[in-house]
Amino acid sequence: MKRTTSIALLTISATLLGCESTQKAESIPATPLVPAEPSAEETTVAQAPPTPLAIGDDAPAISIDHWVKGDAIEGFEDGQVYVMEFWATWCGPCITTMPHLSGLQDKYGDTVKIIGVSSEKELVTVTNFLEETNKRDNLLNTDRMRYTVTVDPDRSTSRVFMEASGQRGIPTAFIINANGKVAWIGHPMNMDEPLEQVVNGTWDLAAATAEFKRTHGEDLAMKDLKTIYVEAIGNNDWDMWIAALDEFIGVHGNNPQIDSMKFDALLHGKKDIEGAYIWARTMLESSWDNAQALNAFAWNMLDGTPAELQDLTFALEVALRASELTNNEDAAILDTLARAYWELDETETAISWQEKAVEFSTEGAMADELRITLNRYSDTKEPAPVVVASIETTDEDESASVEEVVADHPSGDHPSADPTPEEIAMIPLVPLVPAVEETQVVDAPPAPLAIGDNAPEISIDHWVKGDAIDGFENGQVYVMEFWATWCGPCITSMPHLSGLQDKYGDTVKIIGVSSEKELETVTNFLDETNKADDLLNTDRMRYTVTVDPDRSTYRVFMEASGQRGIPTAFIINTDGKVAWIGHPMNMDEPLEQVVNGTWDLAAAGAEFAKEQAQNNAMNEMRSVYMAATENDEWDGWIAAIDSFTEEYGSNPQMNSMKFEALLTGKKDKEAAYEWARIMLAPSWDDANVLNAFAWNLLDETPAELQDLDYALIVATRASELTNNEDAMVLDTLARAYWEIGETYKAIAWQQKAVEFADGQMGESIAATLKQYETSLASVTND
Repeated sequence: MKRTTSIALLTISATLLGCESTQKAESIPATPLVPAEPSAEETTVAQAPPTPLAIGDDAPAISIDHWVKGDAIEGFEDGQVYVMEFWATWCGPCITTMPHLSGLQDKYGDTVKIIGVSSEKELVTVTNFLEETNKRDNLLNTDRMRYTVTVDPDRSTSRVFMEASGQRGIPTAFIINANGKVAWIGHPMNMDEPLEQVVNGTWDLAAATAEFKRTHGEDLAMKDLKTIYVEAIGNNDWDMWIAALDEFIGVHGNNPQIDSMKFDALLHGKKDIEGAYIWARTMLESSWDNAQALNAFAWNMLDGTPAELQDLTFALEVALRASELTNNEDAAILDTLARAYWELDETETAISWQEKAVEFSTEGAMADELRITLNRYSDTKEPAPVVVASIETTDEDESASVEEVVADHPSGDHPSADPTPEEIAMIPLVPLVPAVEETQVVDAPPAPLAIGDNAPEISIDHWVKGDAIDGFENGQVYVMEFWATWCGPCITSMPHLSGLQDKYGDTVKIIGVSSEKELETVTNFLDETNKADDLLNTDRMRYTVTVDPDRSTYRVFMEASGQRGIPTAFIINTDGKVAWIGHPMNMDEPLEQVVNGTWDLAAAGAEFAKEQAQNNAMNEMRSVYMAATENDEWDGWIAAIDSFTEEYGSNPQMNSMKFEALLTGKKDKEAAYEWARIMLAPSWDDANVLNAFAWNLLDETPAELQDLDYALIVATRASELTNNEDAMVLDTLARAYWEIGETYKAIAWQQKAVEFADGQMGESIAATLKQYETSLASVTND
C-alpha cells in the first residue's frame, strides 16, 4: 500500500550500513541532491585524497580545459565573487535549478561570475545538451543556462571542491568571496540569501565556518557509529551501542535517525519494552504535530513489530493524534487508526474508521486494499444486518447502498459518499448499527426537524445515571448527545462532554442517549475501566446517561434531522428550540454562545437549511449519474455537476467526478487536464491531494489518457511541499521520471524514497528501486 509517510523510523542497518548521505532533514533543499556518477576508470584508479576543504579556507586552484560557454578564467581574482556549481546533463534537479542560477546571474551581472562545472567524460555530451530543447518550457538549454558552462572530464576540479569538502551529491554550489575564500557550500536553490550577503559584505564568515565544522564533525561521528554498531551486533552488546548513541546525542543533539536507532536498540535489541516506550514518548515529542511521522511510527509498531514487543495502547494514542492533525481525512492514517482498534479487538470501531479510510481514498490500488481490509474486519464481526445509508430514488429497483454506488463510480467519490460537515469533525461519525428487529419494522417517518424548530418531545424509560426529566424546561439549556458503547469516537468524546458539564454546572444539562437494546449493555459499560486512562467509564461520563431501546427519542431527533452517524449532539436553547446540531467535539463555541445569549439562531437555521438542500441535491444527482454510465451520456452528467457547483460552490468530490467524466468518460484529454489545473489550484499547497492525483494518473490511468508532463509537475510540487522527505511522495516523483524515460532521475529520487521509508512500505520502495536499476543496467549492457 502507498502510505502517507514522511520521516519514518529508519532501521539501524539502513541508516548506518546502507546510506552514505548524512544530510539532515532540516537542510534538505527544495530540489534534492543526486548522487554523482563517476566514470568506470575513476572507480578503479586509486588517488591520493585531496587537501580537505572547509568554509573559511582559501578556494583551491582550478584546472579546467573545456570552457564550453562564457569566458575562461585561470584563477579567482581578488574583488570578484564566484559561484562554482557542480552539475550533470542527466541530473533532473540540476536541470530544474538552471533557470534559478540564470536569474541570479542576470541579477548580479559582472559582480558575480557563476560557473557550471560538469564532470562528464565526453565534451560532446554537454555541447549536445546545450542545443537541446527543454520539454518543460520549450527553451534551448543554452538559453536556460545564461552563465559560464565548463566540462571537467578528469574531475580534477571536482575532486578539490566536491570530494575535498565531503560533498557527495549534485547540484552543489560553492560561493567564493571577494577575498578568494569559500564562504558557503550548499544546494544552489538555497543560495540567494548567502550570495546577497557575500556580495554586500554582510556575510558572517566566522559563523558559517563554525557551523560547517559542527556539521562536518557530526558527519564524522555518524561514520564512527558504524564501527560501534557492527561490534554491538557481533557481540550482542546493546548496552554499548545505546551508550554510544547517548554520547552522540549528548555532543550533537537529537536527530530523527539517532532517536529511532535508540528505540530499535531498546525494543528489538535489548527487548526492554518499558525502556523503549518511555524513550518513544521522549523522541516523539518533537514530532507531536507531524502527522506523517506519527503515522509512520504507529504503523510500524502495528505492522512491523512482533506482538510480544507491541504497546497497542500507545500505538492507538499516536494514531489518534496523527488522525486529529489531518482532520480525520487522510486515508492512510485512518487505515492505521482502524488497524490500532482492530489489534485491540474493538472490531466495530475498527470498521467505522476503515469505512472512513475508504471514503477518503483515491480510487486505485490503495482504495482496493483499504476495501479488502474493511471486508476482513467485517467478516469477523458478529453477524447482524447492517443498515447503510441509502439514496432514495423513484425506481425502487434502482435503490443502491453507498458502497454499491461508490463501487460503480470510477473515482470512488460519488456524491452519496460526500461527507457532511459533522462527519468532517475532529473525530468522525460512526454509522449506526440497528438491531435485527428494527430492520424489519417500517414506521412512518417522523416530522422533519431543523435548527430553529421546537425540540421534539422525548420518551425515555431508562435513566441510568443522573436525574430524569419529563421535558425541556424554559430557561434551561440542554444537550442531547446520541452515542453507543461500541462507538470508539463516542468514547473518545466522553471526557470532553464531561468537561463541558463541569464548566457549566446546572446551567446546562447534558444527556447521553444510547439506543442499545439491552439496558445491561450500558450499565455494564459504565462499570468497566477504560484502558486508555485507567478510569471507570462512569467517571468519564460525568453527565446524565440514558437508554432508549425503542429508539423513539432517536427517531424524532436523529432520523428527523437527517443525521446518520454518532456521536451527534443537539443543543436546545432556553426557549426550547434546537439551536445547533453537530459533532460534540465541535460544540464548545456554539454552546457558549447559546448559554450567554449571543447565538444567532436565524443564521444557524439558514446554514442548516442550505446544507440540507445541498445534501438533497447531491442525492438527486444519482439518477443523472446512472443515466450517464448506462447510456454514455457524459455531457448530461458534466452539465449536472456544473449546475451543482454553480448553485452550491466547488467541492473536491464534484471536481474529481468532473475530471473522471471528461477523461475516462468522454475521453476528452485536453479538456480533462485543463479542468485538472483548475480543480487542483485550491489544493496546490496540499501535498497529500497532489500526490494522490499524480499517483492515480501514473498508476491507474490508461497510457493513452495520461499527461506525463503534468503528472511530473504535480508530483514535483508535492515533493517540494514535504521538503523531499516523504517516502511515498518521493516514490511517486521517481515513478513520474521513470514513465517519461528519464531513468537516472528516477533512480536518484527512488534512492531518496528508500532513505525515508521503512517497514513493508520500505521493502516495496526498495524493490521498485531495484527494478529501475536493473532496467538501466540492461540498457547499458546492450
